[in-house]
Amino acid sequence: MKILKQAMQGALRDVSLNWSLPPELKVTVLPEKFPAIFSGDKLVMYAVIKGAAVSVNIFGTLEVIDVKNPLS
Repeated sequence: MKILKQAMQGALRDVSLNWSLPPELKVTVLPEKFPAIFSGDKLVMYAVIKGAAVSVNIFGTLEVIDVKNPLS
């Protein structure tokens, strides 16, 4: 039943992260490709950054609206 409810509501899709890092820093993110996120769902991401991040934003599409949110 949960899957049917999810299929009938909007989802955040095409999720990506944008890292504003100096060129000498390297980041590894897991999972490499993010799944669609439905209302009430959680997405756990792991990142290993060699150094310190300047800023991180998450991007996606909710229905037909492009979404951008800063992560802190």
